[in-house]
Amino acid sequence: MRRVSIIVFSGFSYILFLVCVLALMAFLLNSGPWETIDGGARGAYPVLINTLLVLLFGIQHSLMAREGSKGWLNRLVPEAMERSVYVFLSSVILLFLMWAWQPLPETVWKVSSGNWQTIIQIFYWGGWLLLVGSTFQINHWELVGLAQAVRGLKNLSGAHAPSFVTPFLYRIVRHPMMTGMLLVLWSTPDMTAGHLLFAGLFTLYILVGTRFEERDLVKVFGDQYRRYQRRVPALVPMIGGRVVADRPDNAASEDDVWRRDA
Repeated sequence: MRRVSIIVFSGFSYILFLVCVLALMAFLLNSGPWETIDGGARGAYPVLINTLLVLLFGIQHSLMAREGSKGWLNRLVPEAMERSVYVFLSSVILLFLMWAWQPLPETVWKVSSGNWQTIIQIFYWGGWLLLVGSTFQINHWELVGLAQAVRGLKNLSGAHAPSFVTPFLYRIVRHPMMTGMLLVLWSTPDMTAGHLLFAGLFTLYILVGTRFEERDLVKVFGDQYRRYQRRVPALVPMIGGRVVADRPDNAASEDDVWRRDA
């Protein structure tokens, strides 16, 4: 019964994660029946409130991804449920952030050309495609906690030790999910002060988070990851650069890259 409860919770957590992704898409596009980045009532101290909201998400998302926090959480919930709890809480906090976001509708830039609007929209949806595609290039089901829950249901052992291999996208940039997220954040034809604040704060979070991320990866993989860092850029592909061959000494962790992309 306990194992069935774990997989039910993991399934619910995954559904909430999908709802959160769809809500974020609509939030940034200013569409949908819910609050958007430039919609809703403006309250007092919007810059402070919005900054605190992003800080709340960043603290939860990063701290719970660290090994020390995982060990503490595993004392409270079964190991097979730990990742799903992380995904559930991250989704809840991001939904709360979007609900509580204070709009700053002042225009920073506005692209009126239909052709340029189309190009920007291509970059926006291309960012989502890159972000989601990157999860399937590694292990999407491990990422969202369903694989762990299924292993728990079958009474199998925990996650395998991280191996040092990368699929295609991880040989172009070291953090393709974050590259996709940056495209999503900045690809808008109508940049308002609120959208600029949202994009700027999350960009800062990505830059700081990936730096800590890489420290952890160096601890795990040592010189292998250092060589990978020298050969493959972190977030921006090299123009005219070549894709590095998939060899054990130039790749990043297949399973661990996503877990540490937080």
